[in-house]
Amino acid sequence: MAQLLMNGTIKPYLEMGSADGTPLLFLHGILGAKETWEPVMETLCNDEEFNNTHHLLAYSLAGFGKENKNTPKEEFNTAIHADELIAFCDALSLSKIKVVAWSYACHAVLLAAIKRPDLFKAILLYECIVPSYGLENSRDRMKAFTRDITRMMAPSIKAIRSDDLLEAANQFALACSDNESTLDSQSPRVQAIKGDNLHTLPLLLSQENPAPITPNTIKTISAKIGILWGEKSRAIFKLASTALQGALDPPQLIKGSGEIANVHHLLPEENPEQFSEMIKPLINK
Repeated sequence: MAQLLMNGTIKPYLEMGSADGTPLLFLHGILGAKETWEPVMETLCNDEEFNNTHHLLAYSLAGFGKENKNTPKEEFNTAIHADELIAFCDALSLSKIKVVAWSYACHAVLLAAIKRPDLFKAILLYECIVPSYGLENSRDRMKAFTRDITRMMAPSIKAIRSDDLLEAANQFALACSDNESTLDSQSPRVQAIKGDNLHTLPLLLSQENPAPITPNTIKTISAKIGILWGEKSRAIFKLASTALQGALDPPQLIKGSGEIANVHHLLPEENPEQFSEMIKPLINK
């Protein structure tokens, strides 16, 4: 595993592919870590041409990992993670990178792209979650978002209040998978990663509200943006993702964006091979 010195601390990260290739960075969501992306990265690198033309990287966002269980809520939010992304790129002298972000990380990437447009060439997002991008301007869509996120998070919040983070993660998996996946039904490696990151669920709920990103601000992002979401995913993911897609000018949108049939929010960790095949054409555009 590679590592670098960033902001006075050692930051480990994964890397695969060709060091001379186009930088392709993967950012995870809640209950995740850099290891979440390892199967996706390995699958992509099984393609010799892709392996020779891309430099794949992944790191764990600040506050994630069992060594960060005592992270205060003031040190965990999308603004901090946006600044961390910028610092990571600067530390490795990266520019014009491509990014794949999932769920929580999507908003952080967009904040970073607004702040430092020189760093980003293309951004591919799987299922946004923040009610922004113009969604907040539709009363009916915001009501639908609020109603669904309340239903989604209520069981996890109840478990957190009972100090049962394992059950909170189990309820979160159910809520994110169209009631198809419990924590116990997921692979041992996914269970291990989530077990090390149970503390991030309370941090998600207590973090400072993400800074809004308006449709006008989105239009200032110079990178091409692709957005994917699952047909079987919850309303909140569809509402946030379609709002962002609708806010983009047509030249900004990566062709091939849109809904993926018969999948849900947990696709990247439950079927990394399928996810890799879905994103590869968009990455190459």
